[in-house]
Amino acid sequence: MNQDARDKIIKARVALQKTHPFFSYLALHLAPIETTEIPTMGVDKRGNMWYNPEFVNKMDQEEVKGVVCHEIMHVALEHLKGLKGKDAQVSNVAMDIVVNDIIIENGLKLPIEGIIASGHEVTINGNIKIKEVNKKCWEIIYAELEKKLPKKKSGSYGFDEHTHGDGNEEGEGGGKGDGDKDG
Repeated sequence: MNQDARDKIIKARVALQKTHPFFSYLALHLAPIETTEIPTMGVDKRGNMWYNPEFVNKMDQEEVKGVVCHEIMHVALEHLKGLKGKDAQVSNVAMDIVVNDIIIENGLKLPIEGIIASGHEVTINGNIKIKEVNKKCWEIIYAELEKKLPKKKSGSYGFDEHTHGDGNEEGEGGGKGDGDKDG
């Protein structure tokens, strides 16, 4: 086990008690579990928060705090339900847009690689704009993305190399748990 990464997550949860008690309360119900089977972090419906120690160690403490809140919001907003029949990557991107907007609105910091809205507007693939993110649920954003994104021959959608949300192109279930993981 990588103790440095685990300590950063614990410190983030403690720091949230002072600055964001709502997020802190929810964070206490997630069980951090180290894995190298996913590139970043993710949660499952059982309340497990999977984390790759290499990803955690690359972030500063404030970013870890923001990413812990990001994972909390996937659970709080019940993002692990209602995915049947939807493209996993488009779903994850739509959910990340909503969650990250909430995180930024609450004054928390996220890694620069994330899909981060500015003024409640986000641009995907350099030219697809989603406006008024703060007024939309992920399903509405999903429908907008589905209409605007190019489709590949394989039937999947064409995201540029920087649009990964949590880096999990396979969608939910980056390895551990019950296959219902979201990052």
